Amino acid sequence: MRQEHAVLRAPRLATHYEIFPGCRCGEGDLGTSEKGWGGVWIPPVQPAITQGEFAARIWAAGGQSGTPKTSVIGRRVIIALSLVVSVVRDFTEMVYESDKPFIVDSSAFESAFRAHTTPIEVAIEATVAHYRGALVAV
Repeated sequence: MRQEHAVLRAPRLATHYEIFPGCRCGEGDLGTSEKGWGGVWIPPVQPAITQGEFAARIWAAGGQSGTPKTSVIGRRVIIALSLVVSVVRDFTEMVYESDKPFIVDSSAFESAFRAHTTPIEVAIEATVAHYRGALVAV
């Protein structure tokens, strides 16, 4: 049986993902270095991919074939849910990110602090492995 999975962004819109496990992100250097003051810094992010591509990579890593079926949780639904579900309130201030591609450039941070992020494939595989282990433990 194929299930539909809800996402916060339209599957065709590109975005970046910050992946922290195994990342040498440089925040410690940023906070203790003189060059960190007075600038705007974007921590290391993955190259932009669409939400649909991200879902397809997770789908494949989970051993599924075909294309995942996704639908978008709309702005109005998020705002309505935020009135009764406290964790959803955190998303309401970032709903604007789901209307158009959200592209940032972290190259200045990466260069200044010799920082990098975990490759997305490594992070997805580790996440899938973690949840497989968690399901076995239940």
